[in-house]
Amino acid sequence: MGNTALINGLDILMRSGAKMLPHDEFFDIEIRENGSKKELYFQGSVVKGGIDRDNKLVLDFKRGSSDNPKVNAILLVRGGKENTHFENWIAYKKTLIEI
Repeated sequence: MGNTALINGLDILMRSGAKMLPHDEFFDIEIRENGSKKELYFQGSVVKGGIDRDNKLVLDFKRGSSDNPKVNAILLVRGGKENTHFENWIAYKKTLIEI
């Protein structure tokens, strides 16, 4: 986002554990108003270039060593991970490891 890399060198196959298994990433970001403009924060630090002049989120995808960037969906929710399927995702991954 902007000039901040959220993930470097992501290999979906390695992260998911096998072909055809889904993989999700979860990030807590915050948008704060600073006068008439908005600023994007990730891990407590402002992300330069994260919000453009029209107050739109800026996302860049760069080719990595594993492959081209791939995104099937982006979901933004108000309030954080507790408003997503994060807990179910963790339980699912744990079950896969146990199998």
